Amino acid sequence: MDSTITTPIAEVVGGNLKRIRTAHGLTTDQIAVAGRRFGLNWTDSRVSAMERGKVSCTLATLVALTLTLETVLGEKISLSSLLAHEGFVELNDDYSIEGRTLSLFVANEPVEVGFFGAVEVTQQSRKAEERVAKDLNLSIAQLAAEAERLWGHGFTEERDLRAGDHANAQKRGRIARVLKDELSQAITQQKDSRHGND
Repeated sequence: MDSTITTPIAEVVGGNLKRIRTAHGLTTDQIAVAGRRFGLNWTDSRVSAMERGKVSCTLATLVALTLTLETVLGEKISLSSLLAHEGFVELNDDYSIEGRTLSLFVANEPVEVGFFGAVEVTQQSRKAEERVAKDLNLSIAQLAAEAERLWGHGFTEERDLRAGDHANAQKRGRIARVLKDELSQAITQQKDSRHGND
């Protein structure tokens, strides 16, 4: 997965479910059978789909899944263990939150996200630029200079302009890849033209 986009909550929960299940040597069928007790009318293929991030994560599903895991494991499982994630978690098309902040929030710990999301969006944009700079073997300052030269403003601003106001994380990620390719080509052309003049 491209690191410039966030991970949808369904994929976060699914990955954690699979990690917990396999760490305890459980089958998808065991999870499905135990889940019926808590209203999850699942088959083993539905559990597998959940692990692949293909099942919607409603609060009811998350609570039932947590209770299911507690039952089959015979130990306490916290809801935050299903939501644990390094990086940003996409809650919906318009809002992503840092995984640590989400875990604290569901654990009823006080969290501070400033303008309810503004902190995360700024950090996410910074991370996207850091990843692009690293991929292009540039410093953040060099990336900023190259973006300014090519588009007249920064990388994130160009991405957001092309994506539009209501773009989801996946669309922003696709556009980021296109922009990275444009930057790479422009840098290569600039190097070639300098070497041609030598």
